[in-house]
Amino acid sequence: MAAGFKKQIPISWGALALAFLIVPTLPRWVLLGIAPWLGTIAYYVHGDGRRTAFANLAAAFPGRFDQVELERTVRACYRSWARTYLDQFWTRRITEENYREYTTYHLPDSQGLEEARKTGAIWMMPHYGNFEWGANNVAFLGFHYTAIAQDFKNERLTDIFRQNREFHGHQLIPQEKAMLKLLRVLRRGGNAAFLPDLTVRPSQAATIIKVFGLKASVTILGAFLVKRTGVPVLTGLCFPCHDGTYFVEGLPALRFSEEATAQEIAQACWDAVEPKIAAHPEHWLWMYKHFRFRPANDAEAERYPFYAHRSRAFNKLESTVESGAQEASLVGD
Repeated sequence: MAAGFKKQIPISWGALALAFLIVPTLPRWVLLGIAPWLGTIAYYVHGDGRRTAFANLAAAFPGRFDQVELERTVRACYRSWARTYLDQFWTRRITEENYREYTTYHLPDSQGLEEARKTGAIWMMPHYGNFEWGANNVAFLGFHYTAIAQDFKNERLTDIFRQNREFHGHQLIPQEKAMLKLLRVLRRGGNAAFLPDLTVRPSQAATIIKVFGLKASVTILGAFLVKRTGVPVLTGLCFPCHDGTYFVEGLPALRFSEEATAQEIAQACWDAVEPKIAAHPEHWLWMYKHFRFRPANDAEAERYPFYAHRSRAFNKLESTVESGAQEASLVGD
């Protein structure tokens, strides 16, 4: 779940602990009945997030939505989020014996999967569709990856999410020196995961890509791992179906030459999923502030949403990326 979005909707440890215990005991039809109501309630009470979602969609798709369509899409987005939120706990009901009853896979790049079994891979997990369900189901395909854990101020929240996300065999590691730890996992032939749409401050380990034509400061983690290991990048998008099941669509493995820059790698990773998001925007987390910075020299500066602001750090990062100076820190041992 997106870190920034969780900060926007405060999570009570008691409520989360209750969900952790109760949700897996619910019949499937009960959960599917609750999720739309929970999402609709969130849509109406989460005013700041709703306003942000309206602004993001208007900026990303100029002229595509009228007000009625905009409201319908954002409401559907909240409902999709609610189902994802509940299902991240319900997936503890999924086993190797029954997972095919709940998930249909379309994995056309069988060669990429077989290569990953031999060399390990970098798994790209955008915050799209039911990414929690999709991440857990990767385990049933025989892949167990290591990912960076999200830390909360309340350690009990961190523990609950860690327990749930490690239930099917994945491993979460602390953020301290996490990039180097993931690198060691991959060099041992293991698997690592990252979030290609995770926006970070330009003063952190970031690069700049275009997201729906707008510049955003995103994590450089995936590009760092690609440049240090050369292993393929795999991803699968998990789409919710009306009958309570899911459809997982695997995308072709991404491979990069040694000459590819970190920015080019990060952009290509995003470009692989952007058309899918554009086709069904209701499944992305538009309530999150994806476009926090307004570039100093951008012909489309007025397209940016209301919350975007000027940033010297962003401008400095943009200059660093354009000059190629960012590459020096991403190569070598």
